[in-house]
Amino acid sequence: MSEAIYGLIGALGGAVLGGAATLTAPVFAGRHTRRQEQRVRREVEFERMMDLRRATRDVLLILDDGRQALYRGEPVDTSGLREAVMKMREAADRCEVYGLRFEHSRSSAETAGAREWTPGTEALRALAQWAWVTEECLGRAAAAEGESRRRHAQQAEGHYESAENARRQVLGVLMDRMEELREEMRAREPAREQ
Repeated sequence: MSEAIYGLIGALGGAVLGGAATLTAPVFAGRHTRRQEQRVRREVEFERMMDLRRATRDVLLILDDGRQALYRGEPVDTSGLREAVMKMREAADRCEVYGLRFEHSRSSAETAGAREWTPGTEALRALAQWAWVTEECLGRAAAAEGESRRRHAQQAEGHYESAENARRQVLGVLMDRMEELREEMRAREPAREQ
């Protein structure tokens, strides 16, 4: 009889453990899935911000190549600037889903008079504006002679520095958020290993 009782207790214990595992396994699996989704989301956000960082660099590289060509007395070619600025704006738009908002026009329905522009938005707009002004001055300098050429080249140099400063401000916004993402990813690492 005691063997039957031990068998019954063993069967009941096994049923309780099996039932508990059946109930808790989805909870643990769901938690793991949510952590994985959060990690992937952070990685995608980080990569989109890197895309914007690269796009702003490409704008400055085109302008810098034009400056260098002007100083060497070679033809100034900034033909890729329009496409580079467009890619920069597209990269900024892809960051919006993560809360980094870069409006490109003061007439946007959602922003007209509704709120102050963020420093990142102001900086990105300034970068685009200084890029166009720099390109224009480089073109004038390349077409000019003597003192006029020197004056336009100096203006282009000043505008280029303003574009660089605007990019630094954009990068400041990006780097702050990218550092937050790195910290969040590092904080999740020990939790994932447990």
